[in-house]
Order: sequence, then C-alpha cells, then structure tokens
Amino acid sequence: MPTYKYQLSEPQSEIISSHASRIVVCAGRRFGKTWVSGSMMFEESTKKAERPKKTWFISPTNAQSRENMWRDWMDRYIPLQYYERKEKEMYAKFYSTKSEVYLKSADDPEHLRGSGPDFVIFDEYRDQPKGTYDIVYPATTDKGKDHKLLIISTPNGYDEFYDLAMKAKRLQESGNKNWAYFHYTSIEGGNIEEEEIEQARKTMSPKMFAQEYLASFETMTNRIYDGYTESINSNSKIDALIREVNLPHDILVGIDFNVNPMTAAIAFSIPDAELKERIIFFDEISEKNSSTQALCDMLKKRFPGKNIITYPDPTGKKRQTSSIVGKSDFDIILSNGFKVCSPYAPYQTRDKFNTVNASLMNAKGESRVFISATRCPHLVKSLNGYSYNDKGEPDKTSGLDHISDAMAYLICYRMPFLHKNRIYIPKILGI
Repeated sequence: MPTYKYQLSEPQSEIISSHASRIVVCAGRRFGKTWVSGSMMFEESTKKAERPKKTWFISPTNAQSRENMWRDWMDRYIPLQYYERKEKEMYAKFYSTKSEVYLKSADDPEHLRGSGPDFVIFDEYRDQPKGTYDIVYPATTDKGKDHKLLIISTPNGYDEFYDLAMKAKRLQESGNKNWAYFHYTSIEGGNIEEEEIEQARKTMSPKMFAQEYLASFETMTNRIYDGYTESINSNSKIDALIREVNLPHDILVGIDFNVNPMTAAIAFSIPDAELKERIIFFDEISEKNSSTQALCDMLKKRFPGKNIITYPDPTGKKRQTSSIVGKSDFDIILSNGFKVCSPYAPYQTRDKFNTVNASLMNAKGESRVFISATRCPHLVKSLNGYSYNDKGEPDKTSGLDHISDAMAYLICYRMPFLHKNRIYIPKILGI
C-alpha cells in the first residue's frame, strides 16, 4: 500500500509526538482536535506491534462520534483500501495489522465497561457525563504498560475536565513521565484566520471568548473570590518559596466541619513590616466520609512536633461529630493538644467574602495571602470556581464552598479588615 503523509501544525505534532501514556489537551475551538485524535488513532492502528490493538473513540453522543471520526476524518483522510468498516456497529478493522477501532458514546457511561482497549480517545470530554473517565480507565489496566489515553476538549468552567487537566499539569511539572498536559488557543492551531477571531471578539462576551477561543477555564457566573488572581496569588515564586523555607513552629489550620468532605486549609505566617504578616497556604486536606478526630490524626502525622493552631468554623462549639455524647468539635480539637481560635458568633457571609477578597488583593494593589497551586489544588479550584447563582446567592451545590470556607475562617480571624467591634476576637483556647 502507498504511504500517506499528513501535514500537522507544530502544536498538533507536539501532542502526537508525546511519549506519555496519559495525555490531556485543553484547546480552543477549531484548534484541530479531531485531526489530533484521528492522526493518533491512525498511527496506533497501523504501526507494527506484537498483537492487534484496540482503540476506543468516545464522544458525548453516537452522532458526534460518527460525524467527527467517520465523516470529518476517516472518510476524508484514510483510503478505504486500508480498512473495512461496519457502519451500523460503528466499527473499523485495518487490514495490515488487524487492529480495531470502535466508535462509542458516553451518553450512558455504564455501557463503556468491558474488555480493555489499548488506546482510548475522550473527545470533547467537557460534554461527557461526570465519572466517565473513572469508569473507562480501569478497563485499560489489563494491558499493562501498553495502554494510552488521550483526553481532549475545549474547557467549560471548573468541571471534571479541569480536574483532569490540572492533575496532568501537576504530575508533568513534578517530573512524572506518564502524564503530559498541553494547552493551546484557537489561533495556535493554525486552522483559523485572525479575522474570524476578531469577529468572535465582537460577538461574544469576554468570558465566553476566553473559554472558547483562548481555552481558558472560566466560570460564566460571578465569582465570589474575584480578588484572587493565579498570576499574583499562586505564581511559581510561591512554590519556590515553600520548597526553600523551613516550616516555622506554628502551623495555622483553617477548618470547615463537614463529614463529606472534611476540609482544612493549612498555612504558615511570614512577618511583614507594612502589612503585619503574609499568610502562605502550602497544604490542604479534603477527605470524604471523615471526622474531626480523623482530621486531627492527619495533622499530627503530617506535622509532628509542631504547634498547631486551628481556626475552625465557629459553629463547631455546638456541633457534635464524636461518638462521645456531648463532645463538640472544639472539644475534640482541644483534646488533641491543638489551640483553637474562633469568635463567639459566626462571621457574616458578606463580611467573610469581603475580608478574604481584601486579603487577596486590596484597593492599593497589595496582596497578603498566597496559595501553592501544586499543593492546594482543591483550594485553587474553589477560589476560581465558587460563584453566585442566578438568585445572587452563593452556589453551594457546586461543592466548592467547603475548602474556601476553611481558608476564610483563618483569614477572618488573623486579618480582620472590618472594624474591631464587628468581629469579636477571644483569647486563644487550648494549651
């Protein structure tokens, strides 16, 4: 058979050339995601191997799989002499290698359980049901080191695709060779004219344009913590500082009491001549089906010999999570030798949000709070995505409120921008 060569843009070539077994691509509209997927599918299916390979191409619906892979790619760029296919079954088999391609739909992820594929392509993962990756991934493990995954999509806020993208980014930056993360705008794909980009700028809102063409993770509603900016509050210098500094004796822990999940935002303080102090959040805990005692056990294990000062949800003095009748969350914390700092009454919601935003960036452009993006992924996601709903109320259905609340309790106590009479500051409880 003749040899066919395909011309790819430099970004597309970089993705296809990756040796990682798990590749996550966040790309703008019309970047050429189908080209990347089709090229990788063709390469995996036609290269010489010890045995035939099985590829799954998973789109949000059957119609999308058929349109994106059959019509837009295979019909145009792979000669029929290379393979046989069964249209109804959405199946293709390459003559030279006996490798197979199955086009699948994610509309019912439970149907994706089955014998393990060697290569899985998740097409437009943002539109696939939550948990699809977790259902499919175990099916690939029976192939040992041969399996490969491509998760490719345009972003859509702080959803499951965002989680996978940030996971890939963190692992890649930590030196893990099994994971790779790529981020490209529409214009970097080389398939769209600048004039079309400019037309989109005129017809789309800034956030929608940033999401669809700049491949930026955006929330389409009003962010609660709009004082947070990743380039300022979570830049690479913060992680460098954390790596170099010796942890002080006092470890500061903001706590939100919630069984599922139990969360803690962990920090240390640096004195500052003008701003009194800066707070660096360098660790976090987010544990499902946990308890206050379990949280205390984790803190003692992570920070042996340190003086742990907690800043818990003020309602913890009443709530009971212990099997010992009448023992409050505060009692449990104190019994573990930790200190407790909390006002008598809960913080007003609006005051809490305003105080945190002012600590992240005040009107003079000063920042007093910084967060490690690599060590505190849940906190960063919450600060980016926690927003107001259509009624102007905090959207607690997203589950993004718990870890940022833990952070807020610490900040409101140590950095009360409000008048002293508004927030009561008691003496520290404990040892």
